[in-house]
Amino acid sequence: MEPTKNEGSPGDIQSPERNPNCLQKAGSFLAGSLERFYYNLGVAIGKRPIVTIACALLACFLCAIGLVRFYQVDASEPIWVDPKSTYMLHKSVVDDLFPSQIKLSFFIAEGDNILTRGGLLELMDLHDQVTKLSYKEHTYEDLCLRLGRGDNADCWSSSILELWEFNKTKISLLTTQEILDAVNATNESPVTNSEFNASDFLGGISTDEKTGEIKAAKAAIFTYFMKGTNSTDGEENEDDLAEEDTMKYKVEQWEQEFIDLAQEYSETHVTKVQVFASRSFGDEIGFSIFHLRNFDWQTLEL
Repeated sequence: MEPTKNEGSPGDIQSPERNPNCLQKAGSFLAGSLERFYYNLGVAIGKRPIVTIACALLACFLCAIGLVRFYQVDASEPIWVDPKSTYMLHKSVVDDLFPSQIKLSFFIAEGDNILTRGGLLELMDLHDQVTKLSYKEHTYEDLCLRLGRGDNADCWSSSILELWEFNKTKISLLTTQEILDAVNATNESPVTNSEFNASDFLGGISTDEKTGEIKAAKAAIFTYFMKGTNSTDGEENEDDLAEEDTMKYKVEQWEQEFIDLAQEYSETHVTKVQVFASRSFGDEIGFSIFHLRNFDWQTLEL
């Protein structure tokens, strides 16, 4: 005979059932609907695997049709500026009627005083290395803008070294006083036969308190003028050329060699070199865009 439970014992206590409210009913319905949907989907896929794979590939193909109209933009303006803006319309007209013929590459060489024989010789060494840079078979001589017409004309570059016609032998025989005399007395470039002011090519200048003449300089700027036409020889239509055959592309690759050289250069008198080329602005924008994903958003304070 089984023992009986006493009435009123804890085992007899039952909580009253409550009717679910509207939110609970909606949650149960949603959960049940999702479960039924994914169950039926799994059954359908299991019964027809080949059809499922074919449909997935077809969907990917249809979504990829837009790649037919894909094109790469290497200019920064269309990315950040409305293509229909007044600025972009005017820029398009200028680019069509007056395409850029020049690309500029700069470097600024720094040191305690570069107006010494040692400083000028190191500047000359850096200049020589620049003129020996090349991209594949395309040398500096092939890509530079020339002073005058014809292949025999000199490549166009401007710097304080114009005073000695970029002649290393002349520079190696100079005394400090002869250097300062040339810097302060010369008003015409022996290379271009145009007006020359040494202070335009020097930075961190120290002058004599009495005479105002230059007696030292901590920096010198060098400018290299490169071809800017977007074609192989200036005669072919750029639309008929592959990108790697255009003058623009070749010069940009040469500029990368130029930037690498300047960033790595450091000697006794020239201790630091700052560099900027036509491609530098685009490089910085691209770097910022592609590295934005590495930004630590948790450090951003609103």
